Amino acid sequence: MDRRLCTVALLAGLVGALVASSAGMAVGQFQHTTVVRPVEQVINPDSLITIAATPQGNDIGDIATRLRPTIVELLADTNGTDVTGSGVIFRSDGYILTNEHIVDGAQSMVAILSNGERISCRLIGADQATDIAVVKLESSKPQAVATLGTSSGLRVGQLAIALGSPVGLAGNLSVSSGIISAVDSQVSPSEGPTLTDMIQTDAAIDPGSSGGALVDGNGMVVGITTTVAVGDAGAATLGLATPIEVARDVANQLLTTGHVVHAWLGIEGSDVDSVTAEADGVTGGALVENVDQDSPAARAGLVASDVVVSFDGQPINSMYDLDASVREHQPGDKVSITYIRGSETRTADIVLLQPPDDDYP
Repeated sequence: MDRRLCTVALLAGLVGALVASSAGMAVGQFQHTTVVRPVEQVINPDSLITIAATPQGNDIGDIATRLRPTIVELLADTNGTDVTGSGVIFRSDGYILTNEHIVDGAQSMVAILSNGERISCRLIGADQATDIAVVKLESSKPQAVATLGTSSGLRVGQLAIALGSPVGLAGNLSVSSGIISAVDSQVSPSEGPTLTDMIQTDAAIDPGSSGGALVDGNGMVVGITTTVAVGDAGAATLGLATPIEVARDVANQLLTTGHVVHAWLGIEGSDVDSVTAEADGVTGGALVENVDQDSPAARAGLVASDVVVSFDGQPINSMYDLDASVREHQPGDKVSITYIRGSETRTADIVLLQPPDDDYP
C-alpha cells in the first residue's frame, strides 16, 4: 500500500466547512497546511469509452452494482516495494486509467478484477503533471467499461459517490457517498507538480481506493480520485478528484502519441464576485489576478483586473470554466477570448503555447 505522505495546501477548501463555494477561490492562494495521502487516480476518455446518453437511475446501490465490474485493484512492484491502488477500465479491450505515482518505476503490475481474477498489466504511458497513467490488461477477453459524464455542470452540495477497490478486499468494491464540496481546488504536494482544477468532495476515499471513480447521482463518472486531504486537527478529511475532461484529454494523448502536451494561457485568477459581476452586467466570469510574462495572455494584452467572459466562443462563468476550456486545446490552437476591462468589452485572438517547463518539443 502506498503510504507516502505529502504536505499540501488546499485552495479555499479546508476552512472548516465541508460545503464551500468555488466563488472567490484564487488560484495559487493557499490557506491551510494539510497532510495529504496520494490516492491512485482513474480516468476515462470520451472517444475511447462508453458514454451514457441518458441517466440510468440514481440509487447508490444500483450505481455500485453497475460500475463494479469496471473498477479494479492494481498491484505494482516498484523496486521491491508493493504499491496498491485502484483503476477504471475505460475500453473493452482492457485499457485502465490510474495514477502516475502508482505505476512510476513499477517493474511489474497485476490487476485484480471484480470476480477475483488476476491479470498481468503493462504500462502504456503516464503524465506526471496530472498524475494520470494508462495501463493495459494482458488479456484478449472483452471487459466491462465505465460510462463518462461531465464535470462542467457540477454544483457545490450535489451528491458525490466514490468507488474504488481498497487494500485487502481483492477486487471487491468500496462505495462511499458525500457531496461536492468545491470545484477549482488546487493541491501542492511536497513532491511533484501542483495539481489544479480539482474537484473537492467529502465522500470517503479508503486507502488503496485511490484511482477510483468519482460519480454523480446518475451514475456518471465525473472525476478521478487522486488525493485525500487531512485537516490540521485530523478531524475532517476531504477527497480530491481530477475532472473527467482533463482525464479524458490526457488519456487520449497517451494512447495516440505516447506523451502529453499541455496548452498554456498564462494567467492566474479566481471567480468574479457578485458585486463585480453585477457592475459588469454579467452572470459570472474569471477575474485575472496575474499574467505570466511573455505568455499567450500577455501577448494578447490581458492584464490584472480583466474579467474573462468568453473563451473560444464558450461562456466563461468561473476560473474553473476557463481552466477546463484551456485544457481542451492543444499548443498552437488559435482561440478568441472576450474580456471586460472597466466598462469596455474587448475581444482578442490568442495562440496557445506549451508551458515553459514542458519537456516535449
